Amino acid sequence: MVIKDAMMTVGVRVTLIVAGLATTIITARWLGPAGRGDYFFVVALSAMAGQIVHLGLHASNAFYVAKNPKLFGALAVNSYWASVVLGGIAAATAITAIIYFGQSNHSFDVLYWALLLTPTGLATLYIGNLYVGVGRITEYNAVQLASAIVPFALICGVAAYSRTAPAFLAAASIAGVLNQLVLASYSLRGQSAQWRFDARLFRAGLPFAIRAYVINALCTMTLKAPALMFTAAPLKSELGYFSIAAQVFDAISVVPASIAAVLFPVLMKLEVDRWRETRRYMAILMGLALLVAVVMGMLSNVFVDVLFGARFAGAAAPLRIILPAAVFVSGTSLLSQYLATHGMPRSTALAWLAAAVICIGLGPILVRTHGAVGAALVLSCATGVAWIILLALSLRVSRRFVEHLTT
Repeated sequence: MVIKDAMMTVGVRVTLIVAGLATTIITARWLGPAGRGDYFFVVALSAMAGQIVHLGLHASNAFYVAKNPKLFGALAVNSYWASVVLGGIAAATAITAIIYFGQSNHSFDVLYWALLLTPTGLATLYIGNLYVGVGRITEYNAVQLASAIVPFALICGVAAYSRTAPAFLAAASIAGVLNQLVLASYSLRGQSAQWRFDARLFRAGLPFAIRAYVINALCTMTLKAPALMFTAAPLKSELGYFSIAAQVFDAISVVPASIAAVLFPVLMKLEVDRWRETRRYMAILMGLALLVAVVMGMLSNVFVDVLFGARFAGAAAPLRIILPAAVFVSGTSLLSQYLATHGMPRSTALAWLAAAVICIGLGPILVRTHGAVGAALVLSCATGVAWIILLALSLRVSRRFVEHLTT
C-alpha cells in the first residue's frame, strides 16, 4: 500500500511539475521578463503570506483526523473559516504595507489578486492534509492536481483575450475559487458538520499546530524570501530570470518532499531501525535529486533557450547556482519527517532559523549586487546550512532514542 501511494504521489507530482513548467513557459513567453516578474511577485507574495499565517493547522488537521476520522467534517469547516479569515488578513496586510511604505514597483491592479490567491492556497493546504490524515491519498492527489491544472487551463483561455499580468492573475484567482467550491461540496457530502466554526476543536489542536507552524514559517521564509527582495524597478527583469530558476528548484525538490510525507507513517512504526531506514531513504532521494541537478546543470543553457527563448538567457546562470538547494531540500524533507516521529522537537526550528537569518541577512545585499545569481546563491547556502543542522539534530535524537529503548 505504501509503495502504491508513493508511486501515485510521484506520478501526480510529475504531472504537477509539467503543469507548473507549462504555466511558467506560457506566462514567460506571453508576458516577457517584466510582466513575468509582476506575475511571479504576486504568486510568491500570496504563498509567503499564507505560509506565515497558516498557524500549522494543516499538521494538526492530519494528526487529529487520523486519531478520529469522525472529526473530518468539523475540521474541514474550521479549515475554510480559517482560510478566509487568516488568508484575507495576511494578504490585505501585505498589500497595505507594500503600498504604504512604497517598497514595490508593482501596481495595485496586480497586487490585489493576492486577496483571493492567499485564502484559496490555504484551503488547499488544510483540506489536502485532512485527506492525508485519513489515508485517502487518491483524493489528496486529486486536490493537488486540480490546484495546478485548472489555473493553467484558465490562463490559457484568458490569453486569447488579454496577455497581461493582471489578466493572468485574475484567471489563477478565479480557478482557485472554483476549485474550493467543488472541493467543499465533495468533502462535506454526507457530513453532519454545519458551517459553524468549532472554537473548542480549534483550541484543542492549537498547541500541536503551533509547533509545526514555527518550523514551517521559518522554512517558507527561507525558500520564498529571495523572490521578494527584487523591489527596485531595474531588478524586475532579474526577478523574471530568478523566477525560472525558482520554478526548476521547486520542480526538483517537490517529489522527494512528497515521498517523505508518504513515508512518515512507515517511520512511525519502526523503533531501533527508524534512523537506519531514514538514512537509507535520504540517500536515495538526495542521490536522485543530485542526478537530476547534474543533468539540468549541464543542459541549463539549452533548457532556457528552447523553453523560454533568448530573452531569458540570463536565467541560465541562476538556474545552475540554485540546483544544490534542491538536493539539500530533498535531504531536509526526510530529516524533518524523522524528527516529527519523535514529537517534532523544538530544536528542529534551529535549522530553519539559521537558514532564514542567512537569507534575510545576505539576501538583500547579494540581490542588489548580483541580481538573480545572488538570490540563487543565498538560497543554496541557506538550505545547505539547514541540512547540516538537521542532520546533527537527527543523530543526537537517534542516539537518545536507542538508549531509551535499551534501558
